[in-house]
Amino acid sequence: MKKNCISILVWILLLNISNLASSTEFSAEIPKEYQKYFSKYDNSKSVYSEQIAPRLGGAKAGRSFALVAGVWEYEFGDLPPAKKDIEAITKYLKEEEFFDEVVVLTNDDVNYENLKYFLQTYFKSKIEKFPQSRFLFAYSGHGNLDGEDGYLVQSSASSLNDLEHSIGVDILRPLIKRVMDKSHHTLVLLNACHAGSFLSSSFGNKKYLPRKRGAHAITAGGTLEETYSIPEVGEGSVFFEFVLDGIRGGADLVPEGGDGIVTTDELYSYINYQTISVTSVQTPRRGDLRPNNDSSEGNFFFIDQDRADSFEESTFIDKVFQSVGNVLSFGGKVSIPVLRSKDAALISGEGTILYWESVNAEKCRFVDQAAGSELKGERAVSPVATTEYEINCNSGASTDSRKIKILVLPRPIIQNFEVKDNPVKSGASTTLKWDSKNVDQCFIDNGVGTVPLSGSTIVTVNDDTMYSLSCSIQNKKVVAKQLVLVKKEEPKVEITSFKIQSREQNKLTLSWSSVHSSHCEIKSNGISEQNGLQSSGVYSIEIDRSSNFTLTCASNNSTSNTNLFTDFIAPIDLDPSGDIQITGIQHNVPVNHPQFNASFPGMAISVSGNILNAEGESFMLGAKFFNSVQPLMANINERVFISNITGQVVTGSQIEMADSMDQNFTKVLFIPYSALNMRNTGFNFTYSLQVQAHIVIDSDSISESQRANFQFRW
Repeated sequence: MKKNCISILVWILLLNISNLASSTEFSAEIPKEYQKYFSKYDNSKSVYSEQIAPRLGGAKAGRSFALVAGVWEYEFGDLPPAKKDIEAITKYLKEEEFFDEVVVLTNDDVNYENLKYFLQTYFKSKIEKFPQSRFLFAYSGHGNLDGEDGYLVQSSASSLNDLEHSIGVDILRPLIKRVMDKSHHTLVLLNACHAGSFLSSSFGNKKYLPRKRGAHAITAGGTLEETYSIPEVGEGSVFFEFVLDGIRGGADLVPEGGDGIVTTDELYSYINYQTISVTSVQTPRRGDLRPNNDSSEGNFFFIDQDRADSFEESTFIDKVFQSVGNVLSFGGKVSIPVLRSKDAALISGEGTILYWESVNAEKCRFVDQAAGSELKGERAVSPVATTEYEINCNSGASTDSRKIKILVLPRPIIQNFEVKDNPVKSGASTTLKWDSKNVDQCFIDNGVGTVPLSGSTIVTVNDDTMYSLSCSIQNKKVVAKQLVLVKKEEPKVEITSFKIQSREQNKLTLSWSSVHSSHCEIKSNGISEQNGLQSSGVYSIEIDRSSNFTLTCASNNSTSNTNLFTDFIAPIDLDPSGDIQITGIQHNVPVNHPQFNASFPGMAISVSGNILNAEGESFMLGAKFFNSVQPLMANINERVFISNITGQVVTGSQIEMADSMDQNFTKVLFIPYSALNMRNTGFNFTYSLQVQAHIVIDSDSISESQRANFQFRW
């Protein structure tokens, strides 16, 4: 017996059927993109439209429509029985049940958009136009369960657990309700692992009349049951093989010998009996799809064409509308079509419920109980070990018995689930390691998939990722989780600038800037000057020696530093050994005056002194002359000629000092009389003047004065 988790969903809705003339051309109401899905599109009349539908009480004849959908091509492996199911049901509907329109969706085409169009738009519009009608929808593919919610797995799913690429039965219900509310009969045949999640209520014990409206479902198993395919039964699923056998006449046993009509309840009894007989663990279910306050009064039926043709037309038509009960008697023999458990397996200490139904029995009793049991009922059990329960039912000499085994399993355990390296850098790999006990399968999400019961695997992460390890046995699951963290890489600290922004002698202003730092520190010659500085800013300091500054900027995860060196500048001493002296004044010295391009008499003033710490600075020497009343010149520096170190006459008032200026010096200022703006009286005059020698280096200056008498003739 092979377990395939096949889902076969056959929704049969009795819809409106119009009296359109036979045509192979599609109606304008069908968009082109949907026309390709029609396997049959024919308006010719069938047995239903000519003989059955007119007797259902409507003024218009009915037609038969079907939507068949199946998935057998999956990313994780093919499902051949589903393909056989779809081919078989399509062939039956077209050639034996004479449906007028058959739409077939397969593999990737089985999606929400297509289901929504055909169920909510196309077939719904058919029903609204033609009240007496029937419709069939068939689906075959994998099924799964998440909690109490059932799913049909789509072709694009990466595994049975890929719920993102699955269609929930809670999404299908409202779609089917759109056509069910308008239709005459609805039948859903669902063959799927955990297919029972589709049902909301049971059949009940009422009798159903085909003349009345009804909507029912038969599923291949319960919510927690899996479904099977068995080669000895057929190439398709067990459930669907018996569906086709039943509607072809295998289920037409009431009255004895059959009547050409296979009702929904006859079909269910047949499927249930045959399925349990060959699997012992798969129990079909049935249910009313209409709400409790509007429950079904009628049920769907198939026509066994071979037997129907053997009856006279009037007899056959009359039998269609006879009261048909919901229990198949199988010729009066005692049978137990239902013995199932709410849970196929238990963990030690848990309990479950047994359900059973009998047919044609007078007494029933479980072998392990002295007292008899009801002919139909339920029983709570709490086995401490794996136990087989057996029920016997009889009526006179006719007896039947059925057994069911409840597995009691040790509790599944995940002994260890850990991450080797955590956290890791983005894009890096780490190892997941685990050990489990008392399980038969394990699965890790986030793309890992099915894994051994114990082992390890390498995963690569770009972001924080939660990994869930699920280990189970017989649907008993235990889960452990591990969060793999990704280190958030902070950018490294970088110093972009560190310099002396301004300087006045030995008073410095330092400036700096950095990125990705939280704080900075400045040290001078290894000693901290200021800590807790911002990432960018300025800082003022006065030095007393040559200094090496170190700037360090840091964050929580990185540090950067850089150095800056500066010399100490000693203060300039203009006269460290004594006063500047005017050592001599000479009169009537020939002076070459370029302004007149001729020689004029003037005077030479000798100045001597000493300068220290003035390397690389400018040296300015000038003179001022004063009489007894007022100075003749405000500033002779602008007008006299000053000799440089070599004694050559130059223009201007500044001389660049050489590297050897830290020494005694003597300078001579040559000043023509004409530069003194003396008034020309034509006579000789004697003036008493004060000569002042003035030296300036940067902002430091010193002066020396000497009075002398001068005689001029102008």
